[in-house]
Amino acid sequence: QKYDELSKYIAKVSASNLIKETTEEQERRIKRLLKPENYVEFFDFYFGINSGQDFADAPSSWFHQKSYEEIFANPKIIQQRRWFRGAAKSIHTNVGNTAHLKENKELRFGVLLGRTEDLAKKLLSNLQVQLDNNEKYIKDFGEQKSYGNWADGVFETSDGTYFKGIGLNQPIRGLNHNGRRPDFASMDDLEDRKAAKNIELTKENVRKLTGDLGKAGQRGRFRRIMPNNLIVKNGIIEGFAEKYKKSTNFNISTINLCDNDFNPVWHDRYSRDECIEIVNDDDYHTSQREDFN
Repeated sequence: QKYDELSKYIAKVSASNLIKETTEEQERRIKRLLKPENYVEFFDFYFGINSGQDFADAPSSWFHQKSYEEIFANPKIIQQRRWFRGAAKSIHTNVGNTAHLKENKELRFGVLLGRTEDLAKKLLSNLQVQLDNNEKYIKDFGEQKSYGNWADGVFETSDGTYFKGIGLNQPIRGLNHNGRRPDFASMDDLEDRKAAKNIELTKENVRKLTGDLGKAGQRGRFRRIMPNNLIVKNGIIEGFAEKYKKSTNFNISTINLCDNDFNPVWHDRYSRDECIEIVNDDDYHTSQREDFN
């Protein structure tokens, strides 16, 4: 029911936010937006502050742009996004980055990996609800609906791009769709402080991510992104980083809420006074986990 309501909302507000332009103007605009150096403009136009939707309350930031250019440039990148809570990790990774790669023919089989199957399906729903109902996106890139349903953990778009949601507690080996293997994976918010106390379980989860998933990708192109701030020692994030520390494709992007003087990193969204309030409203250890990795 919530998904249906959200679908109607996105369809309505995006339809009312369409712009008038000639076919030539539209083609030039699309060509410009699909350049990697214009990623945040692409995101803000379809999904963010300029989309008509109320999910975004500020323009995207420099670190959204920089991290995306890094993953666009390297089709084998393995990037950890250790961004503070509130840095729009999931929406950029699972919707913005995914859509931009897809329309640049850089993504054909995307996997969204969540801590559980239900959470994975929720991640998938955030993507499908936009692709199926965003009239600004549909106007520029065509009708996206083909078959499948996020509730079943899988859907395919009209251009043949295939998406699958998988829980970390589900089998990962042997991912395949019509002879294709995954060429993009988002490992979203997998860390759990309680589970991290179980050393053997943590090791097993790291093995699944580096072995089962790592070896399941398309040859020559398999971008893997892990959006998760560093909330615990000796957990999945550090174990994953340890496994790939010698890889030339491994990259860690660390973004904290603010610097030591409370100056915000995402200055378009947060003021210095807000940063002071956010930090002081939490106990020290919570703030260190969620705001400062």
